[in-house]
Amino acid sequence: MPEPRAQRTLVKSPPEIWAEVSDVSTLARHLGEFGEIRITRLEAETTVVWEGDRARGTVELEASGWGTKVT
Repeated sequence: MPEPRAQRTLVKSPPEIWAEVSDVSTLARHLGEFGEIRITRLEAETTVVWEGDRARGTVELEASGWGTKVT
């Protein structure tokens, strides 16, 4: 079964979004429904791998025109 995947382009700069997703307490505000969130791997300003009690995932950032593509 393929893993669920979502992609959006946000009208924020990559550094703004990186500040939100690379900090565990800020990330937990977005993903709190999955239990206690832990960041397991960071790749400078592009990728955050996280896991919670009930889910895990990867956030990838890429500059895109007027904003940032978030997958």
